Amino acid sequence: MPEAARGVDKVSVVGLFKDRAVLMIDGKRRMLGVGERSPEGVALLGADSETAVLEIDGKRGRYRLGTHIGTGFRAPEQAALRIYPTATGMYEVTGSINGFPVPFIVDTGATLVSMSGREADRIGIPYRLEGTAAVSSTAS
Repeated sequence: MPEAARGVDKVSVVGLFKDRAVLMIDGKRRMLGVGERSPEGVALLGADSETAVLEIDGKRGRYRLGTHIGTGFRAPEQAALRIYPTATGMYEVTGSINGFPVPFIVDTGATLVSMSGREADRIGIPYRLEGTAAVSSTAS
């Protein structure tokens, strides 16, 4: 197992799941399970859909999605977005993934994010290598 993180300049929390987290560590994407340590030495001690508990340079901390940890860290500005339902009762908004505009349907009861294979191909997500095929639907 790699030693504790030494000389890690930047860690970003880019994905959160039960017992797993996707981190960008000095520009390298790492998927870690609870109890695992990245080759750079960053350890994932706990994770759920809202926070990750990481050990970086021997220090433990709880971090939310989108958090950037590093020498130039600055807390993100708090922003709010109000989404109104369409005539069909759906909450639709355009967002961005990897710099590509992507249409979203917001399901307030959802615990996962899903997209079609066609959309993943369009925005360059290698889901065939790391993804899990599934069927999804909303309650509406």
